[in-house]
Amino acid sequence: MLVRHFILIVSFLFACSFSLAQSHKSLFKKGETAYAEGKYEDALQYFNQSIEKNSANTPISTQSKVRYYNYRGATYANLGNYEKAISDLTWSINYRQIMIYDEDLKIYKWESNRVSSDYYWRGYSHYFLKNYLLAIEDLQISIQEDPNSKWVLFYLGECLLSTEKYSEAIRNFNQAIAKGLSDSRVYNAKGRAYYHSKNYQQSLLNYEKAYEMDKNDMINLSAQAMPLAYMGQYEQALQKISEINPIVDKNGLIKIKAKVTSENTGLLDGMNVKVFINKLLKVLRQLTAWIRPLEVGLKIGMP
Repeated sequence: MLVRHFILIVSFLFACSFSLAQSHKSLFKKGETAYAEGKYEDALQYFNQSIEKNSANTPISTQSKVRYYNYRGATYANLGNYEKAISDLTWSINYRQIMIYDEDLKIYKWESNRVSSDYYWRGYSHYFLKNYLLAIEDLQISIQEDPNSKWVLFYLGECLLSTEKYSEAIRNFNQAIAKGLSDSRVYNAKGRAYYHSKNYQQSLLNYEKAYEMDKNDMINLSAQAMPLAYMGQYEQALQKISEINPIVDKNGLIKIKAKVTSENTGLLDGMNVKVFINKLLKVLRQLTAWIRPLEVGLKIGMP
């Protein structure tokens, strides 16, 4: 009788644990589906529940939990909650392991295992928090694990661009394009990199390509103005701005010329040149208004 009761209790506990395991796995699957459909808020709820229900601390359950943290971290990143994304992905990186067979010891053992997506999403999050050096470190690891990831190359290029490593940035953007990235953002980024490298012809060509790919993004149209101006094509530069804002008079052309002149000479911030000159003229007018009565007074008092 006791044996029978014992078997029933063990069977009940096994059934409960199996049901629990199925529960957190099924929740994770629902989260995966929602994530793939871009329903990140829904996905986040499922991943939260799957992590809560997977409360066991065995090595195997920890590895399933690592996957949950990876997906939840990526979900946080897509929702713009970068601090939480970094926290989850760091947990995933620290605890991710793989069971391998040690030929010398003749045993199976757990060893750390690097996965590209952990480092990609953590690097991505660091990038948007402007932690560029940390982002570069993660993205470089990610590309080692998955050399064909075009988006890793793109964001690595963006980080290098933000740290003024323009040649390296351009090289990464070109590799991303070679891997199949066809997106206006990569051409906009190349345009910026060439612009800062003072290669204005290439900058213009890439901005034009970006605008051809997405004519709803007017930034790529207005961005063409400065390379044109630096090549001395001021009227064309003004035309690009006028296409966005028709209420642009010749003052717009003055500002563009002032911007180029000031950056070439290093004397003033070109966009503030007109304001600076106007203030200076105002001061001179005030001085003139004050000096003229004084001159008249002096002349009257003269013998």
